[in-house]
Amino acid sequence: MCGFLGLAGGDSPDELAKAFALAMPRLQHRGQESCGASWSNAENVDGHKGMGLVPTVFNSEALEKIIKYGAQMIIGHTRYSTSGESSDVNAQPHWLEDHRGRTAIALNGDVIDLAVQKDELKKAGALFRTKNDAEFILKKIYHIVYQDRPDWKVDFIYGIRKMMETTRATYSGGLLTGPLLYILRDPYENRPLFIGRRGSLFVAASETCVFNQIGAEVERSVNGGEIIIVKPSGEWSSEQAVQRRKCAHCVFEKIYFARPDSIAFGQETCARFRRRLGVKMAQYEIERFGNGTEVDCSCAVPGSGNYFTEGYAVARRILLRYLFVRDTYIARTFIMPGQDSRRTVAGRKYEALEDIAEGICTADGEELIPPMKRIVIGEDSIVRLTTLLALIEDKVKKAGIEEIHVRISAPPIIAPCSYGIDMKRPDELIAATNSVEEIQKKLGVASLLYLPLEKLDEVIKEGGEDPEDYCRACFSGKYPI
Repeated sequence: MCGFLGLAGGDSPDELAKAFALAMPRLQHRGQESCGASWSNAENVDGHKGMGLVPTVFNSEALEKIIKYGAQMIIGHTRYSTSGESSDVNAQPHWLEDHRGRTAIALNGDVIDLAVQKDELKKAGALFRTKNDAEFILKKIYHIVYQDRPDWKVDFIYGIRKMMETTRATYSGGLLTGPLLYILRDPYENRPLFIGRRGSLFVAASETCVFNQIGAEVERSVNGGEIIIVKPSGEWSSEQAVQRRKCAHCVFEKIYFARPDSIAFGQETCARFRRRLGVKMAQYEIERFGNGTEVDCSCAVPGSGNYFTEGYAVARRILLRYLFVRDTYIARTFIMPGQDSRRTVAGRKYEALEDIAEGICTADGEELIPPMKRIVIGEDSIVRLTTLLALIEDKVKKAGIEEIHVRISAPPIIAPCSYGIDMKRPDELIAATNSVEEIQKKLGVASLLYLPLEKLDEVIKEGGEDPEDYCRACFSGKYPI
């Protein structure tokens, strides 16, 4: 999972650089290990990338470099590693350079049988510096173009089309040459990708929150198998390179990954979708337990559990209270490389407020807010049990909470993801090897309830979409691509 940004046109390189500086941090939640960009002055391509967050890598000196180069088109990337270790060599964009010029690529997604496909390309003479999917796709396109077509400046459409026809993969992103920017999306539309405009500035991005930040209008999502060909002026045309397949939108984008103010797929924001998951959980709990579990209040794990827990609390007609304080300077633990780092940071990221269990009284002893001893904790999902275990064992119980119930907005994650989320090994997925009862026991809580897959499908349907247009393989083990 990564973030992609593409810009072209505008009134000046200065406008392009300013739009880039504003837009890129809106994709930081999609990747925080490294970031980078490549830009073109309509003839040649340059670039810059490094380890760390966007403001660190793209300081004023780096942005000035974009302006001085006379940039007219730019692609940007925030990386969360799903293949290839977290290192500067694996940072995107990747680029190739020969006597005909430099080409750069930045993608969000995964090649499903990467090792097999790389071996085939190696036999044809390709060399690889990284284990990254994007480098493979770039070199495969290069190989196709230079093997079959002599005019590299115009024949990248041919190379991209052939790559799409022969590569089993998910990808949303862009390929940048000197004269043109190509925006591309896999035929299954697994990862979100949108295009739009602000005046003469063309914008492409993984999420709609980017457009809001820079005052651009979203025109539409990029179709599966479509190539958007963008000129330095910002003008663009479209070619349906391969036929669209049955959609396999990643439902995890809507449950957790995308920003709440973004539209990932469909017409509603992720915040609205997550609230509706909470309402569905409340209804399901009442189906299971009659009037629902008797508790004093509900508390969200911030920030991914906020909207789900809000919907649940409203539907249950119970109080929504703040139990956790999150350190806003510690980024997402789920997308950190390595389980050890995730576990360490999860424990530092949150603190529990002890006064929730104590209540609030006046100086005369009059009770203003009663103590909350029985609580429901709302969370978006359980993948490895890292965050919840650290919270409940080290924080919640020590805050004086006597009875803890946990509600999860997603079904149990039982199968690895092959399409761009770092859940590749079944042995690291707690629900793949443990029953709900066993997970409840590990957490030491009074009850644990996941939203079942059929209830998730109901929420998708109620939003006017077809559940069969979504990939739910991590919940079902059925892979659509």
